[in-house]
Amino acid sequence: MVINERILQNHYNLSRECGELTRALCEDDDARFLRLDKSRPGSPPFITKYLRDVSPWPLLFSSETRDRFMGIVSEVPSLILRAARRYYEYDPASFRARYPMPDLAYEKLSDTYEQNNLMFRCDFLLVDGNLKLIEMNVGAKCGGWQVHWFWSQLADITRQRAISRNWKLSHANILERYCRYIHRSSQAHVGEAATGNILLTISPYFKDLNLDEEAAAIYDQALAGVPRPGKLLVDVAADDLVINSDGRAEYRGLVLDGILASSELLSMPPELCEAHFKRLVFYPDNALHMLVTDKTAFAILHLAKASGWLDERDARLVEHHVPWSAFLTTDVVEWNGERASALDMALARREALVLKRGLSYGGKEVFVGRFLSDQEWTTVIEQAGATGEWIIQEYCPPDRLYAPNDNCEVTEHDVVWGLFGLGREYGGGFGRLMEPHLGRGVVNAQRGAKMGVILEV
Repeated sequence: MVINERILQNHYNLSRECGELTRALCEDDDARFLRLDKSRPGSPPFITKYLRDVSPWPLLFSSETRDRFMGIVSEVPSLILRAARRYYEYDPASFRARYPMPDLAYEKLSDTYEQNNLMFRCDFLLVDGNLKLIEMNVGAKCGGWQVHWFWSQLADITRQRAISRNWKLSHANILERYCRYIHRSSQAHVGEAATGNILLTISPYFKDLNLDEEAAAIYDQALAGVPRPGKLLVDVAADDLVINSDGRAEYRGLVLDGILASSELLSMPPELCEAHFKRLVFYPDNALHMLVTDKTAFAILHLAKASGWLDERDARLVEHHVPWSAFLTTDVVEWNGERASALDMALARREALVLKRGLSYGGKEVFVGRFLSDQEWTTVIEQAGATGEWIIQEYCPPDRLYAPNDNCEVTEHDVVWGLFGLGREYGGGFGRLMEPHLGRGVVNAQRGAKMGVILEV
């Protein structure tokens, strides 16, 4: 195959080793030996029946690349909450209408403890090597941790080549870091009354795949040797979860330090948010933290920058790393020297913009203008209406990488990266890879993107 040196350079930008290995694999021009086995001995049922495709192409990060990315994304949750506090300052009723939660929550927008203690996954693109944020996900529902079970196979593939046979490879064990963070944070949150007990709710699908037993074993392994480890309780329902007279959460007679609501099928007691804010239980899926996942936060960040609400450091982060965004309902916006209503700007600049609904997941209700016809674009803009739930955002063409497609051909792929943050600590990460002609510009696993495993070298 003929190697595009610009795309190859995108691999070198991740690490020198990533570039060298990619060149060797491309020159070999035979990806048929690149295979992953979900049924490899020792793989748990939730991996052998994992619904996502995983790419066998190694993604090699240097420690400098990891630290550079994490240094940016770790600042974002706090910045969003601070900007939201200023944005809703003169209209707290709008805040409460959009985010139903206890009155105490609004004041917590200014709480530095809450700002710096989120569990999140930041999704971003690289554009000419520069990080561009496109989505935030918060809480126990963040997916992608499953890639950990494939890292040893990716390491074996890497070591098959002479050039990389002796490289020292590692991988951030997302779930072990997650378990230690949950234990440490929940005990710190509750204080001297901590019991160490954590409740994890999962969907019936994962229950059928024995995730309850596997999760308990992983948790015990991660906390081996830790004083007062407590117990991880796993259930598909929260029927036995109650808030007692002291405001503490109890499950089947056990007082809980933390609750992880990984199942979207369950509704939790409304008192749970208030218990979190009173530091009676650690509940990282609380409604305030979920505000960070609302894509309208990107419009608020740019409004905050334009209004002079941000200090120089925060303004620089928004300018360089947050694609220009605006509420679709904004009367007047300015972008690239143009001045118009957001609606008129959207209709006139289809190829340069993306339309996103604030609260949506899985790549749903995301429309990339250049992949739609004029009529399709006009239709979705008109259907978005004047509800205040939609934003327009600058389209960012992602740096492409080489990877094998379903026919074992090495081709160009668009990539969306996801890094986990545990407070301000790095929790691991992965990539999602998709050929450009698929997905209509939306690179998402639910639309067929392959999960990519990050190895550190």
